[in-house]
Amino acid sequence: MSIFAEWQRLREVKVLVLDCGGLFKVYDSHKITALSADIAGMEALSLNYWLSKFVMEVAKMFRKHNLKTVQLM
Repeated sequence: MSIFAEWQRLREVKVLVLDCGGLFKVYDSHKITALSADIAGMEALSLNYWLSKFVMEVAKMFRKHNLKTVQLM
């Protein structure tokens, strides 16, 4: 949970951004809380949105790190 909290604190965009063709639609957007909300108090839709962003961004950072490690070998 502390990794998510750190990501939550450092992330610049803390509001919903609808991705073209994404899972979240305009009619759901009013239900998603800002990232500054406590994770324990988030509704399911907000958790789904922010945790999916978290996983995608951490995976991207992990791939970049592994790529650099491979290049150093």
